[in-house]
Amino acid sequence: RFLRTLAHPEYDGALGIGYGNLSEMVKYSLTDLAVADLFPGGATLPPNIFSPDPAQLAALDIDSSIEVLIYPTAQGIRVQGRGYYDDPLLQTLMAVNEPAPQQVLEHIPGNSYGLFSSQDLAAAWQEASAILEAEEETSEVLEQARSFFSLATGLDLDQDVFSWMDQGFSVFLFPTEDTPLTTFLPGLDIGLGVALQTSDRATAEATLAQLDQTWGTGVGITVATQAAATGTISSWQTDLDSDGQLDSFLGHGWASDDTLILTSSLGSLSSVLSLEPAQALPNALRFLGSTGDFPADNQGYVFANLAPVRALAARFFPVMSGGDPELREFSRLLGSLKAISGTLAFEEDYLQLDGMVMLAPATVPWEQPD
Repeated sequence: RFLRTLAHPEYDGALGIGYGNLSEMVKYSLTDLAVADLFPGGATLPPNIFSPDPAQLAALDIDSSIEVLIYPTAQGIRVQGRGYYDDPLLQTLMAVNEPAPQQVLEHIPGNSYGLFSSQDLAAAWQEASAILEAEEETSEVLEQARSFFSLATGLDLDQDVFSWMDQGFSVFLFPTEDTPLTTFLPGLDIGLGVALQTSDRATAEATLAQLDQTWGTGVGITVATQAAATGTISSWQTDLDSDGQLDSFLGHGWASDDTLILTSSLGSLSSVLSLEPAQALPNALRFLGSTGDFPADNQGYVFANLAPVRALAARFFPVMSGGDPELREFSRLLGSLKAISGTLAFEEDYLQLDGMVMLAPATVPWEQPD
């Protein structure tokens, strides 16, 4: 099996290579780690947090191998890991995974600071609930959360909220002056956005209408609506800075027949809903450059757009161009990082994890003064 790693097209030029036998690796128990020492007061995690038990995994005798390669590309440094489906059990488990829908990316600004995208929050919530319900302590916490949410909103957390989030989704941060954060710290131009794709728009609309009605009366929040090209959009508003003016802190509206957008203000929502295709993330150069070699059929992306992040950070933590040569060299190295991205894909014969550190083209080396 190591011959597969030797045959990898990037093997000869790799900066680092890792290889392992899965049937041997699962014999090492995670419960041997001093996990309790990581938490104050000696708190422990529920036993099923590491389920299934390593001994049970070892008993399955899963016969497979994994590999990791780190190698340079024209765009930067690539990390690629593969876990092969040599065992029939793995082949059966992995065959049910479908690629994540990519349409939600079309509603994300191309200059976003970063994002996480995947699919089917409904299934993820069902799995998380099953894990929590398996233990008495966490089951009680879950039931209390469900009861509190129902009391506060009149909605069922499972059926009215998570059930319709069954397609692609993305959480993203993007530059905007229309953000409540500037009320507390001027210049902190960060908007939070969530894109949710659904096959059940009717339930989603009913849930949003209930939330608008419940929270828009009697709790210091005003809900206002206005017309937009894509339909009616709503804004949650309150007086954040006690100046007598209402400030929007949440906006929601539909970008298409099946995609809901929520942002941290009405103004930022309007800009997201009016995005032209050329301004959207799938056409952004740094996103294309850092993810272009990834498998197209994947489970979603993690992406950090470091150029605008540095520009934002420089407003609050300016770096002097002169002074300590080591500080200048560190600043120069940070400036060479353009983007970081990653994805997970289930291929026919293996699971593949890809990562990319996109680097700026090399320039004339900086020389220390005499």
